[in-house]
Formats: sequence, structure tokens, C-alpha cells
Amino acid sequence: MKRVLLVLLVAAVAGVFFANYRITSEVEEQLEMSKMGLSMFGEFTWGDVSVSPLGALSITDIRFSPHGLPEEYRVDDIRLETAHLFELYRIAFQLDQREIPEQMHMVISGLRLDLDSDLFRNIEAEASGQGGLVSRLVTAGCGDRSYFSVEDYMAMGYGVSVSDMTVGYRMSHSGTRMNLDLDLVSRGMVKIATDMAVDLNPTAALNVQTAGDAKISRVKVAITDTGLNERRNEFCAGEAGVARSTYPEYHQQAWMREWNREGLEPSETLVNAYRSFTSGASDTLTLAIDPYPTLNANDRTMSMDPTYLSGRLSPSVAVAGVEPRSFSVTSVEPVVEDVVEDTGQEEETRTADPRDITGSLHKHLNQDVRLTLTDGQSLDGRIKRIENGRVQFNRRLHGGTMVVPIPLARIQQARLTTD
Repeated sequence: MKRVLLVLLVAAVAGVFFANYRITSEVEEQLEMSKMGLSMFGEFTWGDVSVSPLGALSITDIRFSPHGLPEEYRVDDIRLETAHLFELYRIAFQLDQREIPEQMHMVISGLRLDLDSDLFRNIEAEASGQGGLVSRLVTAGCGDRSYFSVEDYMAMGYGVSVSDMTVGYRMSHSGTRMNLDLDLVSRGMVKIATDMAVDLNPTAALNVQTAGDAKISRVKVAITDTGLNERRNEFCAGEAGVARSTYPEYHQQAWMREWNREGLEPSETLVNAYRSFTSGASDTLTLAIDPYPTLNANDRTMSMDPTYLSGRLSPSVAVAGVEPRSFSVTSVEPVVEDVVEDTGQEEETRTADPRDITGSLHKHLNQDVRLTLTDGQSLDGRIKRIENGRVQFNRRLHGGTMVVPIPLARIQQARLTTD
């Protein structure tokens, strides 16, 4: 009897070693193929491929060095995590048979990228310096920028971006629903956790072709600040020329004006939640939608009217320690703040924030204007360009002209002149 048990034990151990060897060999073969495919672009290397007793397949020290560039992209570890060894074997078998497993969970640890690299520079160049509404909301009040550049993040103290990512899914409701989880952590900056429920076509096998029929039934995104808000507030306070302690409210007001310029008005629930998050009163902001009926991502006919979307998507917002509350975004008359033409009539002097001045001055580049500064001084000349929180002003001086930089925070009023 003991001999039978010993034989069975040896057979089981041998089976485990054989299965592990087969899995690691197939992964290494795929890595070698990737190395060959990438050889014309750079050098691709990795450290070790292993299977742990707990059922995790791991690839360590992945590196890619582009040809002709003094930079390296590195990942400390990529792991396919499972509950136990037999689940790993089952997933490997299903993938080999081109079947979709019921669940998978992958962890990418230590993705290291130098911000001052060609990769980030190219990404920024592709964006052509254009910031969409979300980007403009984030940078509202921070000088004249509509997005944060590589230089901005470096000025905030970020040199090397180190990120971790967790990607997973699980099937439920007899295979008719897929629950997706995506967690992205940028160390020292922010953590973004996304949870999405997708309803699948119950009459069709799941593949690339049928994935387009999937319908989104829930999305929840939790944004947790781990250092970015503090650094951004300190950086932007300097760019705007205001005290650090007052910048969160200064930003909030500029944020609201940015919505209004787009002809949009967020409800008080969203306004208060965002204020709590950016001021540091709460470190987590959670946004969610529960569309009814479910949302087809490929639907190109859905109305983009904010009032309709607020009802269709049922959006909600929450901060840490507070229950989610519904919010809405409605259409309003766009607020247009323009440079005032000089009519010779006295007008009430108003103090504008740099974003107000910038939004109108961009329309009058290379035109004659009179700037009134916060100290009462008036300057005549032409706006050459606006950059880095300053107006490059071609000023008339002693019978000639001279380009001088003027901080936006010092400009109280601007008028077009006709002389």
C-alpha cells in the first residue's frame, strides 16, 4: 500500500513538474518570437519565467531598449495570478484550445518610464498641444495652459513614472455578463480603479466579432489621490501668482468658468464633491454611471445633449465616507468673455483671473491693445504670444518697441485700441 501511495505521489509530482515545464516553455517560446519581431526596433530582454506553487505564472525584469535612443523601458514583473496550480493548468489548456477562460487576473508591477524621454515627448507632440474639456478642467486657473506638459510634471517633482496595473475579468450570470476590473496606480500621483459590467449576447460565442454586440450596464471609476493634488496645487499657485492656501478655491472658480464657456452647468452635487477632492478634504472621488437601457458602445446615433445624457446614464458621484448621489450636467448659454474695445467711456474696473484674460487675448494676437495692470500701470502694444503663464508683449517704448514678458496674474484689464 505504501508503495502504491509512493508511486502515486511521484507521478503527481512528475505531472506538476511536466505541466510547469510545458507552460514556461510555451511562454519562453512566445517571448523569443516577440524578441525577433522587435529586433528591428530595439533590444527586448527578460529575466526569469516561473510558476509558483500557488499557481502564479511570472515573467520578471522585462526590458526594451530602442535603437539609437539613450533610454530604456522596464517592467519589474508581469504575473498571471490564479487560485491554485490546477486553475493555471486549466486556463493554459483553454487558451491553447482558443477558448475564453471564465476568469483571468493579470498584474503588471513596476512599469518604469522616464518622463523626459522620446516616448512622452512624442505622445505630447501627437496631441499637438491641444487639451480637451477634461484636460482644461484639470488645468483651470493654472496659468494659460490647457494641459499639463512634460515640463510641468517635471516641475512638480516627477522625473520617472513608476506604475502598477491590475487587469482582470470574471464571467457571471451563466456566461452572459463579464465583470471587468482595471486598477492603475501611478506611484506618488494617483490610483484609478475602474469596475465595469458588460452584458454579452447569450446566443453567440464570445469572440472579437461578437464583442461589438456587448452592452455596458455599469461603470464605476474611483480616483484616489496619492500625492498629485498637493504637488499640482503648489505648482499652479505659483503659476497663477496666488497663495498656496487659496489656490484650491481659485481653481474651483476657474473650473466652473471652464464648464460655462462650454455652455454647460454641473449640478451642485458634482461641484461640492469636486471641491472636497481637490482641496484635500477627501482623497477619493468616485464617479459612476448606470445606463438604462444598457449602453451599446458602438451606438453612433445617441444624442450628446447633456440633459438627455444625464437622464440616460444616471450618473452619480461620491467622496470618501459619503454615499453616492446623483448629479447632472445641463445646457446653458455659453459664457463669452471678450476683450473690450476702447470706446472712450469709463467702465467699471474688474479683476479677472488669468484664465479669463487668456481666453480672450488668444483671439487678438498681433493686435493693438492697452493692458491695465493690477498696480494701475497702462501699457500699449501688441500681443505676440501667450506661454508659460505670461504674455509676450511687444511694447511701445521711447519711439520704438521691445518685447517684454508680463505675468497673466498682473493683468487686470485689456482693451483693443484703434490708434
